Amino acid sequence: MKILKCVPVAWAVLVLAGCGAYGSVGVGIPHTPISVGVSAPLAPSAYSQGNAVYRSIRVESVPAGAEIRINNQTVGSAPGTFYVPFQKTFWSGVRGTAQLTAYMQGYRVEGVKLFAVSSGSGISTSPAGAPIGTLTINMREATEN
Repeated sequence: MKILKCVPVAWAVLVLAGCGAYGSVGVGIPHTPISVGVSAPLAPSAYSQGNAVYRSIRVESVPAGAEIRINNQTVGSAPGTFYVPFQKTFWSGVRGTAQLTAYMQGYRVEGVKLFAVSSGSGISTSPAGAPIGTLTINMREATEN
């Protein structure tokens, strides 16, 4: 009978591990006001929310100061560290792509397609590429045609 009481706790651990930046477990001692709990971060460079997994990447631009958009939403200026959303799969995996775009007055718009690396918490610039920590975007001056 005690094993059946542990099953909901184990299930909660699995659900929490796949759905948030922190996983936690709490157990109450029957017939007492005492409970014991533990909380721990799952991954400092990634977190999940809803159906998305967010992974971080540092973006720099040459020259500095480019406006950075991820999936057409402005997230800040380079240099900076930004979180990129990818689709969460059933067993806490991740898949999909995101579009990072850099804008700067007097320069061409530069875009980079980002891919989620299936193992770990990385981002790559190609489907089977190695994870990168920093992405440098070289802005090109706009020319009149």
